[in-house]
Amino acid sequence: MNDGKMTKRVNLVWTSQGLGEEGWIRHLLKPLIGREVVAERFEFVEPGSIYVVGAYGAKRLQQIIPPSFLAALKDVKGKGLIQTGDEYYTGGYAVYRQFDFVLRQYHTALFDRIPEVLTFPLGWPEGTPQRSALKPVEARKYLWSFLGNQTASSRPEMLKALRRIEPQFVYCTAGAAGNKLMSRPEYHALLDDTVFAPCPMGNAVMETWRFYESLEAGCIPIIEARPWMHYHERLLGPHPVPAVYGWSQAARFMKALSKDPDRLQALQQSIVNWWGQCKQSNEARIRRFVSGRYGGIGGQLSTRRLPSTSPWWPLRQQIELLRHQSAMSLFRRVKRPFDRLASK
Repeated sequence: MNDGKMTKRVNLVWTSQGLGEEGWIRHLLKPLIGREVVAERFEFVEPGSIYVVGAYGAKRLQQIIPPSFLAALKDVKGKGLIQTGDEYYTGGYAVYRQFDFVLRQYHTALFDRIPEVLTFPLGWPEGTPQRSALKPVEARKYLWSFLGNQTASSRPEMLKALRRIEPQFVYCTAGAAGNKLMSRPEYHALLDDTVFAPCPMGNAVMETWRFYESLEAGCIPIIEARPWMHYHERLLGPHPVPAVYGWSQAARFMKALSKDPDRLQALQQSIVNWWGQCKQSNEARIRRFVSGRYGGIGGQLSTRRLPSTSPWWPLRQQIELLRHQSAMSLFRRVKRPFDRLASK
């Protein structure tokens, strides 16, 4: 084998249907997929198979994967795991030892030194259109837009800092139960008409679907960074996407660039070019990674010291999550349980 090419393709096994990551995973693995199988009861056990398992919220892999399935895998070669949804770094990673390699989302340095574990970007959600052409910034209607929950993480600070920048389109969904929510096609059309797409952190970490949806639409995303951690750079490498430590910094940047059409157009094109190359490099990286471990050759996961197998894991998990927070998002998160108690 060379250049990451495989002489035999793999089975891509979906252990649940309707995952938001389906289209993105197919895109990244397309050259490797021989056939797709749905096995919601984990009843499919064959060599050369990659199992996609979604573990969302507080669920650990041990709560999802039956012990009988793990036992059946013991003598099977070329078995891989794709874990999606581990936004909270929930743990249960001892399950990784039952596989020859693991692909997972949501970067943490805790896996950087384990060569059999590869972190790949969250990517776009299912239903994101693959556009053949992108609208140039000068033809877009809104300088910035935001659709989503306005009360989470650093979003109140974002909206306050950007509120006077026009033209804008803002639709806040928290408390909007009686209103007509925007459809997915309407939302994608909004992004097609948006220059800047602020991408505040998500429920727990700084990586969000909003970021990748904005890239696919040719927007200029604005992402958060922390003085102690540039998450997107660690995950994606050097990039041209504007990253800010605070949303007042973003407001100044947007105002300045909106007055300089040449710089604005150049930045959009730079991001579009980078994102196209980034997708290609991630496809090649995954192809090389899987090819190098296909057939169970050289897998050392069974002997690795993995995160969450230590009694110190709960503390390490909280430290990892804290690294993503701004001061105000942390305050809001700590305050939330007390607000719930006060409302009872």
